[in-house]
Amino acid sequence: MANTIGVIGLGNMGGGMAASLARAGFTVLGIDTVQAARDRASAAGVRVVGEIAALAGEADAILTMLPDSPDVEACMLGPGGVVEHVRPGTLIIEASTIAPATTKAVAAALIAKGCAFIDAPVGRAPSNAADGTLLFMVGGAPEDFDLAKAYLDAMGTDIHHCGPVGTGIAMKLVLNLLGQSTCQLSAEVMALGLKMGLSMETLHPILTGGIGRNGFVADYWPTKVLRGDTEPGFAIRLSAKDLRLAAAMAEEAGAPIPTGAAAAAAVNRAAETHGELDVSGMLTVACENAGVKSTFG
Repeated sequence: MANTIGVIGLGNMGGGMAASLARAGFTVLGIDTVQAARDRASAAGVRVVGEIAALAGEADAILTMLPDSPDVEACMLGPGGVVEHVRPGTLIIEASTIAPATTKAVAAALIAKGCAFIDAPVGRAPSNAADGTLLFMVGGAPEDFDLAKAYLDAMGTDIHHCGPVGTGIAMKLVLNLLGQSTCQLSAEVMALGLKMGLSMETLHPILTGGIGRNGFVADYWPTKVLRGDTEPGFAIRLSAKDLRLAAAMAEEAGAPIPTGAAAAAAVNRAAETHGELDVSGMLTVACENAGVKSTFG
């Protein structure tokens, strides 16, 4: 197994993924525009380089973890990008949450260059990226999935091959539609309970102990907003982006999602004023909207 992988995007998720790969014994090259991200990656054993050309010239595989579709398009297809410099035979692991059309366009360009390609977006939180316990949803040919498996195993504990190219990102958007809509509804419910005079000490164990239990309220919020921490993490603006992508995919597919569309609209409104809060800060937004205490911890 070739063992050099380049990681483009060393932020909250990509940085942890790069560190997990280095910990597993791979030679890891990394690129990011933010100095703090580069410094963290370097401390974790990643060799930071300045140009895609240098990374592509050495790497056997390239993983991208970037914020949005335009970022991936510029990185992959733009001047000085991966398509321009990649060597035939390189494995591409595209892990960003982006529009399915972008995934397919990027895949076509790279496959035409003789590369193997999988779309492999992730589930779970930055802490899971850091400790190698991510969930992966993979789209790609079986032989390309097999090529990627050792890298994915270094970063995750649950690896699902969903089908051909494009099915990984479709699965991720379906998952995020459920998760982020649940987060929005949970925030509204919690704010309503507080407005009705119920305490957080009453609300939390009952809401997490009944049939409506979900991972955001039970597992994630206690590590973030409920202890007064709304630094992302995963920002509300990114949640809004993911829900817009999911709603667009549903509309294109002709699959009505009235509840999901309402949640997407609510999260988009929150992003206009609170977009840099962690997604658990949807509780802060809902409490402010309801006129109740919005600080915790």
